[in-house]
Amino acid sequence: MRRRRITVGIVTAGLAVSAILAGTGSAAAAGSPPGSAAQSTTPPKAHDPIAANGRPAVGRKGRAAAAAEWGVTNGKPWYKILKGTQVGKYTPNPPALRPTALPAVTTYCHEQVDNISLSGRTFYWDTWQECFGNYGLQDMRTQMWRSSWSGWRGYGAWTPDTPSPPTSASYIFDNWTLGCGSGGKYDYTAAMSGWASQIGRGPNIRAANTLRQYYCGTSPA
Repeated sequence: MRRRRITVGIVTAGLAVSAILAGTGSAAAAGSPPGSAAQSTTPPKAHDPIAANGRPAVGRKGRAAAAAEWGVTNGKPWYKILKGTQVGKYTPNPPALRPTALPAVTTYCHEQVDNISLSGRTFYWDTWQECFGNYGLQDMRTQMWRSSWSGWRGYGAWTPDTPSPPTSASYIFDNWTLGCGSGGKYDYTAAMSGWASQIGRGPNIRAANTLRQYYCGTSPA
């Protein structure tokens, strides 16, 4: 799997927006297990203007396949699934569940996966996350999933928790690619979860079934 990242943050002194493109690497890079994410060699899309609701309008279609938010308000952790399916059990778990250790102001992150497609023998999808308040550093992880007789399961590995250095930028946007393997015919989709140092890991969310009956087998190329 390959990744290309855009980060956007506010420069405190001048309130200017900066865009930083991460370097490139291969799926065999150190710290990246087989079938998991490294950075893409394809150019990322430019950051789109901020939408009327205050969030970036990003992606080829601009529609969420799965989305969630999690955070802390008045010293209490919370989360909500906005679209898609929660994967597994989840309990908000900030680094220290003591009121004095949690952000004093409302702090939360929005995570989203969208634009899942297969072109030729390559899967493509996007993940993005935007955080507000005293969130600290942030990062994301993702995984392609496939159908099976017993339910959905991972297609390749989750990316490492910190596949690239976490960033203090308020907004991060990743383009992902993964090779279609060979073998049987299955349905495929993508999952993700975000992370912020002050409020912990967000819920694992999986997009609704979007790619039906493709011959990409049980393991990625």
